[in-house]
Amino acid sequence: MSNIEQAAAAKKEGNAHFSKKEWDEAIAAYTKAIGLYDKDHSFYSNRSACYAAKEKFEEALADGNKCVELKPDFAKGYSRIGYALFKLDKIEEAKETYQKGLDVDPNNESLKSGLAECEQAKGQSDDGNMFGAQFLQTISLDPELRGFMNDPEFVQKIQLLNKNPQMAMQMGVLNDPKIKKVFEKMMGMQFGAAGDMNDDDHKNNEAGGANPFTEQSTAEQKEKEAAKKEPTPEPEPELTEEEKQELEEKLKREAAAAAHKAAGNALYKEKKFEGAIEEYRKAQAVDPQKAAFVLNESAALFMLEKWDECVACCERAIEVARSNYGGLEWCFKAYVRMGSVEEKRKNLSAAVAYYKKAMVEKGDEALRKKVKKLEKAETKRQEDALLDPELAGKLKSEGNELFSAGKFGAAIEKYTDAIARNPDDHKVYSNRATAFCKLMRWDAAMADCDKCIALDPLFIKAYIRKGKIEHCLKQYHKALAAFREAEAIDGTVQDLIDSKRETMMAIQRRNQSGAISDKERERALQDPEVQAAMNDPEVSSVLLQAQSG
Repeated sequence: MSNIEQAAAAKKEGNAHFSKKEWDEAIAAYTKAIGLYDKDHSFYSNRSACYAAKEKFEEALADGNKCVELKPDFAKGYSRIGYALFKLDKIEEAKETYQKGLDVDPNNESLKSGLAECEQAKGQSDDGNMFGAQFLQTISLDPELRGFMNDPEFVQKIQLLNKNPQMAMQMGVLNDPKIKKVFEKMMGMQFGAAGDMNDDDHKNNEAGGANPFTEQSTAEQKEKEAAKKEPTPEPEPELTEEEKQELEEKLKREAAAAAHKAAGNALYKEKKFEGAIEEYRKAQAVDPQKAAFVLNESAALFMLEKWDECVACCERAIEVARSNYGGLEWCFKAYVRMGSVEEKRKNLSAAVAYYKKAMVEKGDEALRKKVKKLEKAETKRQEDALLDPELAGKLKSEGNELFSAGKFGAAIEKYTDAIARNPDDHKVYSNRATAFCKLMRWDAAMADCDKCIALDPLFIKAYIRKGKIEHCLKQYHKALAAFREAEAIDGTVQDLIDSKRETMMAIQRRNQSGAISDKERERALQDPEVQAAMNDPEVSSVLLQAQSG
C-alpha cells in the first residue's frame, strides 16, 4: 500500500473518530495522515476543525492557513481561518479572511454568517458607551428631559456616566436628581422612594405609556447581546466524492442492519429465540462492525442455555468492539454475560473472574457488591468442601509427631490442614499456638490462643499459654491477668501455679535491678490492667518484698 493510500486510510479513521466527537483520537489520525502525505489540504482542514472543537485556536489557525496555502480556492479553508481568528479576538483579521473566502465562493453561507458576526462584534466594540452613541440627541428630544441640556454641569455629569459608569457612580453622580431621572428613563429602573417622581410620572408608568428611552435602551441591549453571540460553525470533516459515496452506502447498511435487529428483538420478546438469532446474524452480516448485534445473539443463546456458544459469542463481541473502536460498554456487557453463564454453571470463581474483567471496562457499584457476595459464597463453598473431621484427626496426630521431633514448621502445616478440615476443634489451635511459640511467632500464637478460647472458654491451657506468651514479651501485668482468668476455671493446675510464680518473681527481679525507669513505671501504672494487678494481694506482697530489699 502506497503512502497516499495509507494516508487516506488514516483520514478515514480520523473521520470515524470525528463523527463521535473523539477529538484527540481524530487529531492523532489526521496527524498520521499528514505524516504520510502532507499535500492534501483536507487533512489540515479536518484537523483544524478538531483543534477548534478543543478550543486550541492557535493550532486551528495554523492548520487553516496551511489548508489555504495548499488549495487557495477552497472556501472552507477561509472559514477555518476566520473562525480561529474570531476566537482569538482578532476581529478585523477574521473579517478580512471571511471576505477573501467570499471572493472565492460568494454564495458560501458559512462565510456570510462569519462575516456578519464579525460586523456585529465590531459594532459592539466601537459602541462601548452605557446609553449608546446618540444618547444626548435622545435626551434633547424628550419633553421632560430636554430642559436639562441647558445645564452645563448636568451635561458634563451625564457624559461621564455614559463613558465611565463606575467612576461616575463612585463620584456620587447618581445623587443628582436630574441624572437619576435620566438614568431611570434610559435604563427602565427606579431609584429612591415613590416621592422622587411626580404624580404624572406615576400615571404614565401605570398606564403603560411608551418610554422612548426604555425602548431604545432595550433595543440597543438586544443588539449588544446578539453581537456577543460568536459564530459557532459546526466543524465537519471534508469528504471526497469517494468518501461521500462510502458514507451513503454505510448509512444504507446501517439501516438494513437495524431492520434485522428490530425483527430479532420482536422475535426475542415472543420467546422465539432461534428465529431471533437468525435475524441478529443477518444484521451482523450486513454490518459486521457493530458489537451490539453480536451481543443480541448472545442474549438469545443465553435464554436457550447454550452456555458454550454464548461464551464464544461474547468473546466475539469483545473482539468486534475492540477492532472497531467500540465503546467500553460493549465489552462490559459481554463480560457480565459471560459471568452470568458461569453462575448458571455454578462455577463461582470463573463468574467472579469475568465480573472483575467487566469492572475494568466500566465501574459499576451494583456489580462490585455482587462480586463481593459471590467471593464470600465461593470461600464458604471451598471451606465446606474441605470439611472432613476424620482426616482432621489424622492430620493433627501427624502434627503432634512432627512437633515431638522438633520439626515445628512442618507441624504447623499439618495443624493448619487439620483446622481447614475441622475448624471447630479448639485443641488444634492450642497445639499450633505452642508450635508458633517454639518459633517465637508470638502474634500468631496469641491469635490461636484467642481462637481456642472463643471455641471453648473453659479450656484452661489456652489461658496459661497466653500468660506465658505475655511473660516472654515482658508484659507481666497482662500475663498475670491471663493467669487470673485461668484460676477462675481451676486454680489447682500445677502448670498455672508455676507459671504465675515465675512471672511474679520476674516482676520482683526487675524492680530490684532498677531496669525500669521512673517514666516507664509511671506509664505502666496508668494501664488499667496494671492497676488491676496492683490490687491483687499476691502482687502487692511481691512488690513490698522488693521495696524492703
